[in-house]
Amino acid sequence: MITKAIIEKKLNEFQYKVRIPIFDRVEDSPEHTAFPDLAVATACMPKGLNNSLEEKDIVFVAFEDNSAS
Repeated sequence: MITKAIIEKKLNEFQYKVRIPIFDRVEDSPEHTAFPDLAVATACMPKGLNNSLEEKDIVFVAFEDNSAS
């Protein structure tokens, strides 16, 4: 499965805390998903490609083995 996500925080050069709207409630919602409970996504990029992802960027995430569980 591939779906969109919003980068909430850059943890290091390749890892990000992301909010996935189909699983996580948005921050404006009274029942929003707390920051510590957000998923960590690893950016996979070809060698030599400049990683310019920042907070609030919208990205697509893919799940290993096509499973979101």
